[in-house]
Amino acid sequence: CFFVCIKKLWSNKNDKCNGEGNEMYKIVSIKSMPVELVAKSLVYLEVRGIGNFKLGSNDQKQIVNELPIVKNRLKLMKDVTFQSIIGELGIESPFSEDNIPKIVEKLLKNIGDNIGVESNKELLKLFLNSIISVDLRNINIGVEGATALAGALRENKTLRRLNLMGGNIGAVGATALADALKGNTGLKTLYLWRNNIGDVVKEEFIKIAQEKGIALYI
Repeated sequence: CFFVCIKKLWSNKNDKCNGEGNEMYKIVSIKSMPVELVAKSLVYLEVRGIGNFKLGSNDQKQIVNELPIVKNRLKLMKDVTFQSIIGELGIESPFSEDNIPKIVEKLLKNIGDNIGVESNKELLKLFLNSIISVDLRNINIGVEGATALAGALRENKTLRRLNLMGGNIGAVGATALADALKGNTGLKTLYLWRNNIGDVVKEEFIKIAQEKGIALYI
């Protein structure tokens, strides 16, 4: 599926512009491609050491430059700690729908267990800026997990959908999330059923959701 959107231009070991032993690739038809496929294709090239690719037009370059998901995934795939985490979890496709919750849960657990807290917080922030949806329903992240998640969401611009149903975050965790949403500009859908957040915090969420146009299920 990668070569639907990339094609090899040449492979000439003696070409000075190309670089000895490298192949040049070109991104094609990028405007008609979903963000996820663009990111997946560029990650495919980058992690295989094929960093010498180019885009076909200025419009295409601008589109990619405006896709933080692409850049952030490339950063993650080069990060030693992140590679260690996905290796520990036995994950080959960290950005797949099934594996995203596993990685978020692992990062939250590391933070809660005081394992490389600052580095895991930064990875959580970067990971959430590399995806558009995460489903953590019925995963008991608790108050600590919700608080850590709130810190990562505060300035997030890419995540569109977050499901925390049955996460046992309570009123304290929910308050942290509500405060984080005030600075968040990307989230469009939020599920908070079965979290015992209380009526006061619930009203706060409803107010914020109305102001920011978030579809809230609470």
